[in-house]
Amino acid sequence: MQLFNEIGWRIPSSMHRTYSPKKTNYYKLNEAINTDKKVFLNSKKFFPSLEEVSFDSFLSSLSSLKKKISANKAYQNLLNSPFYPFITPKNNNKVDIGEQLENYLLPIVSKAFNDEFPDFHFKKTIQNNKSLVNNLSVSKLSRYQKLIDLNNNNNICGFYFPEALSGFDIPSQKKQMEDLPFFEN
Repeated sequence: MQLFNEIGWRIPSSMHRTYSPKKTNYYKLNEAINTDKKVFLNSKKFFPSLEEVSFDSFLSSLSSLKKKISANKAYQNLLNSPFYPFITPKNNNKVDIGEQLENYLLPIVSKAFNDEFPDFHFKKTIQNNKSLVNNLSVSKLSRYQKLIDLNNNNNICGFYFPEALSGFDIPSQKKQMEDLPFFEN
């Protein structure tokens, strides 16, 4: 059974709320996707702990994952939507998710943005100026805890599919994670 249509958008069911029964182009990525090489080099630049990871192993991991997705009837159409490779270093500090975002990842995103676009200003805004440290929790529906647990002992290489759930309301996006079959490895 296919879960994603011919353009890689999740086929909605009656249990999911969408803004339209078909994917619209209201939210669409028009920017060029960085090459695997640029993603890899930027990742190593901003995450020194990835020093031991080779470009060949990164490419091999991406290739293996792409083959698994394309061989899986339920997920194969995802590859028809825009997708971005990523590599996430092992979370050696095992810090709180809010602390990780506020003190490590957002400053790195700011630096990366300013390196790429020096004529623009990067601004992170947190509502109420409240610290994220110890103030974020993981939704049980999201399966994100599995990613966190895996990341505590491993670098993670994968793909991000930003348009696969566009047009679904937030509760339906969370519900998707509970409904979608678990993808092995």
